Amino acid sequence: MHPRVAIIILNWNGLNDTLECLESLFKMSYPNYEVYVVDNASKEDELGAIKDWKDSKDWKDGKEIHFFQNKENLGFAEGNNVGIRKALEDSAEYIFTLNNDTVVDPDFLTAAVDAAIGTGAGIIATTMVNYYHRTKLDNTGHLLLTTGDTVPRSRNERTTKYELRTDPMGACAGAALYSAEMLKKIGLFDQDFFLNYEDSDLSLRAIVQGWRCVHSPGSIVYHKLNASIGKIKDSGYRIRSQRNQLWAYFHNTPLTVILLNSPWIILREILVPIISVLTFRWTITRIIVGSRREFLKSLPDVLKKRRKVLRHQKISGFLYWSQQSSWFSTYWKYFQAVVIKRKDSVMD
Repeated sequence: MHPRVAIIILNWNGLNDTLECLESLFKMSYPNYEVYVVDNASKEDELGAIKDWKDSKDWKDGKEIHFFQNKENLGFAEGNNVGIRKALEDSAEYIFTLNNDTVVDPDFLTAAVDAAIGTGAGIIATTMVNYYHRTKLDNTGHLLLTTGDTVPRSRNERTTKYELRTDPMGACAGAALYSAEMLKKIGLFDQDFFLNYEDSDLSLRAIVQGWRCVHSPGSIVYHKLNASIGKIKDSGYRIRSQRNQLWAYFHNTPLTVILLNSPWIILREILVPIISVLTFRWTITRIIVGSRREFLKSLPDVLKKRRKVLRHQKISGFLYWSQQSSWFSTYWKYFQAVVIKRKDSVMD
């Protein structure tokens, strides 16, 4: 009736956010869960502070938290993997990855597990709401554009749009439920990503190998957008992030899909740098050029990982292609915001 769920929380110099997250977790309705807190080599002894906080609480239900201290910052991908591996060893049936800069609705896990059981999906995307603006959505999963970009679905739309008829093309690992059975078969987050788009890579790997990703409207999590990533945003981070996006796409996308999408991919590679130069957005130009250079350097590894994934391909290229979304609407909004209104882009 209530499968065992392991909730993985990665902490890195975010003590106050993590404590608020834990406080909200212990008010939820789902009964069969354990929490795994992994500290990613924070500057101070934040794991010790979390343990002291836990000991100071008189939890009537004896809430269980497992603690892990990484000796170095392993990034989001491998940092979460530390907790996931232990949870799988402990026979968890589902894994829920949860950003420390979130606060959960009491019924978030019940809704996510119900969706997983009801659909048989390997991945459940939650309804992530902007913590500071509760009428705005953060995302309801990922979309994969025909240009190869992974973008958050429903970003900044009103929360009245919880109900969506189509499935996403992946889940944001800031709040996502994963089947343990699936993870054992397809693998965990790719540690080479370190940070950003490791969740897109995992989702696309799952989809191409025959697993579904569905959205659970009632699984609601409030996210302090960029509270963690905002600490490390520099040009190196942005270059790696854009390179990672290319990795996620080319690791997992069937060749027929890449060929069908090639006109739009080529158009993007030509137009985005040209427009950024013509509009004097030099930062965007450097990020685009730098990320493509890094991607080309890694091409032998990309091809190796690609062969490994597609060896287990379960769905047709056409089905994969049909689940993508058109690039036009997203790029038109980007053009209006970044070029016409001169707002910052994700690469600024």
